[in-house]
Amino acid sequence: MATYNRPELLRKTLESIYNQYVPFEFETIVVDDCSPSDATRRVCKQFPVIYHCTLNRPSSLGPAVPRNRAYKMAQAPIIINQSDEVIHVSHNTIEYLTTDLKPCEMLFANVHCLDRKGRVAGEYTGPRRQAPLFFLGSLWRKDLYAVGGNDEEFILPCAEDRWMGNCLTQGLGLVPRYSTSVVGHHQWHPVTSSKKRDKPGVDLVRSNTRKAKAGIIPWCASGGPWPYNGDLTEELFTSIYEHKQFYDPNSRGTDESVSGAGSSQDATTIVRKALPLIIKRLKAKSILDAPCGDFNWMQHVNLNGCSYTGMDIVLPIIDNNLDTFANSNRRFLCCDFTQINLPQHDLIICRDGLVHMSFDMAQQAIANFKRSSSKFLLATTFPNHTNSKTIELGGWAPYNLQAPPFNLPQPIHMINEDCREYYPQFKDKSLGLWNLETI
Repeated sequence: MATYNRPELLRKTLESIYNQYVPFEFETIVVDDCSPSDATRRVCKQFPVIYHCTLNRPSSLGPAVPRNRAYKMAQAPIIINQSDEVIHVSHNTIEYLTTDLKPCEMLFANVHCLDRKGRVAGEYTGPRRQAPLFFLGSLWRKDLYAVGGNDEEFILPCAEDRWMGNCLTQGLGLVPRYSTSVVGHHQWHPVTSSKKRDKPGVDLVRSNTRKAKAGIIPWCASGGPWPYNGDLTEELFTSIYEHKQFYDPNSRGTDESVSGAGSSQDATTIVRKALPLIIKRLKAKSILDAPCGDFNWMQHVNLNGCSYTGMDIVLPIIDNNLDTFANSNRRFLCCDFTQINLPQHDLIICRDGLVHMSFDMAQQAIANFKRSSSKFLLATTFPNHTNSKTIELGGWAPYNLQAPPFNLPQPIHMINEDCREYYPQFKDKSLGLWNLETI
């Protein structure tokens, strides 16, 4: 939980947490957002708080940054997300919010607000006020990471929680469940918000929601989704990158790109000439390139004014792409494109991506492309090969997307890349173009 200069309220909240009997281990993470004294630190030392981190900022800039710090510290698959002033009234709050959480949902306690005298004065979340706001609730960490936590563009409190709730429900499709089995009490404190002060945040929520519904921006924080290490995908491909496992001394152009010889200028000569014609033929205005790799060859393609989004699971690659290539019409996101809720694009390019996945994961990626309501998919395929067996994640196989288990229809266009790696074994390497409506 994030906190700022509320040591006495925080103490009561922590007491309510540690007065419960919890039949499993859990950790409490408190991130202090530059409180003006060390009172918060002293409170935390009274309890078995595992992490307590004070951010070194000039002043409090709202809860989004400290909340995100806490989210990224978390290790468990389930996060109980709450405000620092909400007391756990029910003796089994932690156990219930953890064990009763179902896949594809968020679980909220019935949180009442208290007046100055400690009397119940209203409801913040519950059956009468069904708002996906985390005064006290639980969700899967992978879902929280899929929307990138709280959006740090929101400086003042409250609005960032509303936008995250929209991303989780309208974007990710999670179902909020409002329980009366556990109760929380929001302790009274002087109100610091006002309609005038809150208006910029409220306006930004409305603007982002309109843009996300129109497919202009994705349903996630402005920093993009976070890689989730629960399935080891990020860890594996980062290790491949760091140890240069795509390096092949027998292939020309390997040293040119950290993504391997297939991303060299020489290997992409035909693709770089053909892609602008495809874009023009489809009248595409937006492109998703997943995985984008190090952008070595794509930087030389005339995209005819299309907005471009590159996605990759390896954070150092994305960081370098952002520093070197990003501009107003070109952005990069670090995420697992097989898992997140993808925004709609006119054209999705998946060159040399599916070939590193198992059958199941590759099919999951294709299904996710289709789920995005994007129009066309341009993906690597080897039409003269058969798919004899699946591979481990991070391996490589010449998948024929028209053969079982993929069984895609005849592509509407095919670009033979004239592949010279281990020639002539993979001379059929191609990019196939499919209308996603037909898949």
